[in-house]
Order: sequence, then C-alpha cells, then structure tokens
Amino acid sequence: MDTNPNPPAHDTDSGDYVSRAILRHEVDDTALEEAMIADLDRALGHPARRHVEAGTVLLQEGEKPSGIAVLIDGQVELTKTTPEGELLVHVASTGRIIGLTSLTRTGRASFTVRATSDATLLPISFAELDRVLREHPALAHRFVHVLVLSLSRRHRRAVELQVENTRLARSLAEDRDRLEQTLTQLEEAQSQVVQSARMATLGELAAGLAHELNNPLAALTRAAEFITSDVTDLLASGPDGGWRMQALERARQQGPMSTAEQRRRRAALAEALGDRDLAERLLAAGIDDVDEARSLLEGLDAAERSALLTELERLHGLGEAMRNLRESADRISGLVQGLRSYARAGRDLVGGVDVREGLDETLRLLAHRLEHVEVVRHYEEVPEITAHPGELNQVWTNIIVNALDAMGQRGRLDVATRPTDGGVEVAITDSGPGIPPENLDRIFEPHFTTKGGRIAYGLGLGLSICRQIVRRHGGQIDIDSQPGRTTVRVQLPPKPPRSIAEGNDHASREDPSR
Repeated sequence: MDTNPNPPAHDTDSGDYVSRAILRHEVDDTALEEAMIADLDRALGHPARRHVEAGTVLLQEGEKPSGIAVLIDGQVELTKTTPEGELLVHVASTGRIIGLTSLTRTGRASFTVRATSDATLLPISFAELDRVLREHPALAHRFVHVLVLSLSRRHRRAVELQVENTRLARSLAEDRDRLEQTLTQLEEAQSQVVQSARMATLGELAAGLAHELNNPLAALTRAAEFITSDVTDLLASGPDGGWRMQALERARQQGPMSTAEQRRRRAALAEALGDRDLAERLLAAGIDDVDEARSLLEGLDAAERSALLTELERLHGLGEAMRNLRESADRISGLVQGLRSYARAGRDLVGGVDVREGLDETLRLLAHRLEHVEVVRHYEEVPEITAHPGELNQVWTNIIVNALDAMGQRGRLDVATRPTDGGVEVAITDSGPGIPPENLDRIFEPHFTTKGGRIAYGLGLGLSICRQIVRRHGGQIDIDSQPGRTTVRVQLPPKPPRSIAEGNDHASREDPSR
C-alpha cells in the first residue's frame, strides 16, 4: 500500500493519487491531511504559523471570517449556542480545516471554535486559498478530499448524536411510563391507606355508637311492649272495652296518611254529613267511613256526641303514639344493625353474605336523603357469597350517595340484584343527568371528582376505592351512562380470590384481637 504523502511530480498523476485515496483507500486519512498541509505550506511560501493557548476562541459563531485556518497540531472543539446554553457539537470530528462552514454561500461561521489545548495553526486568507487552488490542481484535489473527509466525519457524528438522542428519548419515555405507573400505584396505595384508616375510624365510631345505642334501644323496645300490653289489658277490662279496643287498634294498624289524602277524606265526610267541623273531629278519631260515623253518633245529643268524640280522639292519638313508638324502635334497631355492618369492615371474610341485606342496610342509613326519591327494588333470588360485608356496604353507600348527588336528592333510584354463574350482580340506576363522555373514562381515577372540583369526605370513599374493593373480592365494576340514566354494575363471584383470603388469614394471625 502506497502511503507516501508527497504529491506526484506532475499534476496529471494527481488524479490517480486521489483515486487511490478516495476509491481504493490505499492512502490513509492522516497521510492525506499531512500531504495537503505540506502542499499548502510550499505553495504559500512557508508562511508564519499562529500559536494559541488552550481556551482561545479561534472563531465566533455567526462571524464572517476573512479566511480559514489549518490545524497543524493541538485540538479544538466546536460548540453551538442554544436557548438551553452552549452545546458541544464536535471534538474528535472537528477536522483539520477551521472555518469550514464559512466556505458556504452565507460565508458565516456556524459554530464557535475554541482551542482545548495549546495549538499551532496555518492561517490562510480566502484570496490566498483561491490563488493556490487555481495554480496547483493536485493541491486542489487533496484539499477537496480533506473537505469531504471533514464533512464525512461531522456527518457521522451528527448521525451518532441523532441515534443517541433517539435512544435517550426512548429511554426517557420508558422511564416516564415507569414513573407514571409507579405514581399510579402510589396513588392507589395511598388511597388504600386512607381507606383503611377511614374504615378503621368509621368501624370504631360505628361500633361505639351501636354499643351506646343498644342499651337505650332495648329499654325503648321493652317499654313499647309493656305500654302496649298494659294499655290493651286496661281497656279490655273496662266497660265498653270492645269499641275502645277497636279504636285503639285502628290507630295502631293504620299507616301515616298524607295531607292530600286527609283533605280528600275530610271533604267526603263533610259532604255526606253536612258538617265540616264534625268531619274534622271524626277524621281525628280515625273514622272516615260515613256509615260507621252515622251508626256511632245515632241517638246522641250534642254533649254526648262531643264526649264520645273526645274519648275517640284520645284513644286514636294513643294508638298512633304506640304505633310511632314501635316503628321508631324498629327504625333505630335497623340503623344500629346498619352501623354494625360498618363496624365489621376489615375483619375476617364472612360466608353466607346476602348482598340484598347490605343494600337494605345502606338504604336505611341514607333514608334522610331519600325523602324525595322514589326507591324501586328489583331483587331476584341470589346466592349467598363469601365477602367482607362492611367493605361491600361501603361500595353500596358510595354508589348511592353519588347517585343522589347527581339527581339533586330528587328522582328515581332503581336497585336490582340477579344471579350470575354462582355469583351475584348488583345494578344501581339513577335518573340523574348522566356522566359526560369525557369524564366516563376517568371516573375511576384516584382523586377524580366532578363535585365542583372538591373531594367529599362522607361515608363514600370514591369510585377508585370502590373498584379496589370490588377487585379484591375478585369482581368487577362498570358504569354505563347516558342523559337521564346512569347504571353502576357490580359483579361478585361466590368467593374472592385465594390471595385475599390468605392475606386476611395472615392479618388475623398478626392481630389476635380480631
């Protein structure tokens, strides 16, 4: 291989030299660059060199130089100014010719050139370069070849940077995805911690409240039974006990009457008897049948009639009070039972759970918000399942509270159950305005809320927690929404996955108090 850096004796042979260097690679790049420098030095008459120290700026970006410089020894770097600061572009790929890009039509430097070590340069003005290239064709060939080599190195470096940027971008994207996944997991873990803490607090409060209510409730229930028994015995043993007992029992068995119904019956009595005041008193005594009223009052003078009606009104009021006492005791008993279901949250899995009972307990607890809501139950026979009843009641509570909020406490709420492959499906449908499509996909995200940008901390824990509870039970929760109708469906298997059961057993072993 011919590595002689000296040019051929005649220009006609320089083409063969360039061909061997470019096409056949028989001359290495360094030898070619050294030969070009030697040619330039001879052609220019051995001009003075320029010696610079490390850190010297040889060419400023955007500057329009008067010539180029050939690097004889030393090292330089090329940097580019960016909005983020100075970016290092080339070091090893800089090449021998400084001011390379200023040879373009713009004539301005694209980079800032700075010496990174003490260096020696051969400065050449554009006029001198033009003259020697015209006078020495062999030198021109070598100069062009060195230009091509320099551009090739810079191009390869640019490609390498692009490849590296692509790899880094992909790596950053993967890191971002992992971070997002980790953030989601952290949010879910945080939600679970919040849920566990709130469930524990709620369970303690519910258990304490249920315990405190239990004794007065028992006393209230016994008192209601004693009063009913004693009053009925006293009435039955007295004179005319039959009609008095009948008046009392009528009031005990009758349900509450709406104001509209009272007006209708009063008007009918007043029209039949021709006496509005009398109709008012008869209705207060629980009598709304015209024939019964006439039979009761027949043959009585005004004083006797007034005395009888007064006694009937008192008996009717006493019967209503006894009925209200019994119903209030039953209602408090139902609320205490509902509170106990929350107190069971976080304890061992329970077999034989009927989701319909949990739904009814939840509806009883939320009765104060259902006064203007039509609640329709569609309960099919469903199998009992193994579950955490307190956690499931949290799910029902949150879904129903969301439905009531959506409806503005007015509308229709349908609660349905049906069997599914040994498990059960619960569907809760409200007549609210529906969930916008853009929010439907985000409804289960942690901390996402449509309640005026705030998170409500009531009995509900958010749909993300509901989904976690349902998934831990091996089930799934879905929402279907359109204007005027939103349905939340929860499907639960006969038993939760083995992992939840094993985790629960482990927790029980750690906490013997359970």
